[in-house]
Amino acid sequence: MAGNYPHVRIQCKAIKRGRFAEWTGAELKVWLALKAHQNGKDNEVWPSLATLRRCTGLRRASVCVALRGLLKRKEIWVREPGGPIESTHYDMLD
Repeated sequence: MAGNYPHVRIQCKAIKRGRFAEWTGAELKVWLALKAHQNGKDNEVWPSLATLRRCTGLRRASVCVALRGLLKRKEIWVREPGGPIESTHYDMLD
């Protein structure tokens, strides 16, 4: 039944260097959701908070805390701040 289950192969420095051990579960979920929405041409990603909530199963406040944690750890950074009707654009470390 190959082909019935999508597989995601994520190669990144965070996994290889064991940095996930320091992350909270919410940070890991949000990072994986961001990685899944990453632009193929560069490291830019811009899913909405609603999209991140759906992908992770987290509450809005938990997604925001996780994003702040990832920003503090310098795993992501803001490329372009969002507004009331547009998503924040992030760059991912790798």
